[in-house]
Amino acid sequence: MEHVVDKQKFNISLSYTVVSWMTGRKSVIPKFFPETSLRKEKLEVDEYFQVQGERDIFALGDIACNMDDQLKPSAQVAMPQGKAAVGILMALRSGHSPKPFKYIDLGEMIGL
Repeated sequence: MEHVVDKQKFNISLSYTVVSWMTGRKSVIPKFFPETSLRKEKLEVDEYFQVQGERDIFALGDIACNMDDQLKPSAQVAMPQGKAAVGILMALRSGHSPKPFKYIDLGEMIGL
């Protein structure tokens, strides 16, 4: 896949199969990212982590927002999201229908 990025002073052409963009707790949207609707500085995604309006772009974790299943930014959510994302990407690559992600809150454990 070829993706061309227009910047003020130069043009960048990226050839890639997979690009993985990772950030910390603060949402940092890459400058080369296609314009899309943001909700509170988060990318709106569906239950397959696909960014709204983009077929081949996925987002999960603190940068993603699913309006049907709003999740708190925590490791308890991120861990199952990562595992589900692998299954979704593998299903799509092999031509199968992926299973939608649905978070099951098992509660939190605290030390007393």
